[in-house]
Amino acid sequence: MRGFYRLWIAASLLWIAAFLGWYFWKGCFYGAEVFLGEDQRLWCWSGEGDWYEAVGEFSAGTYARLIAIILIVPIAMLLIGYIIAWVVRGFARPQG
Repeated sequence: MRGFYRLWIAASLLWIAAFLGWYFWKGCFYGAEVFLGEDQRLWCWSGEGDWYEAVGEFSAGTYARLIAIILIVPIAMLLIGYIIAWVVRGFARPQG
């Protein structure tokens, strides 16, 4: 079982790194042309009404949504792994 925990930890870290890399690579850009000229802040998709916002102006809901996306997948995989291990143990022959 300990090997599966290590696999889960490694896969979870890879998921977090891949999601953050994808999010900032595909969903963000520097600068925007605004009314008063060029804005050099980092703008990212906020998920609120299909709109981009400067990262410093994200609402608490936007940060909560990103954290939920990052954590739900590893937790779901851990629960699925527990269920699979429980089912496999149920079919194992009794020792003795």
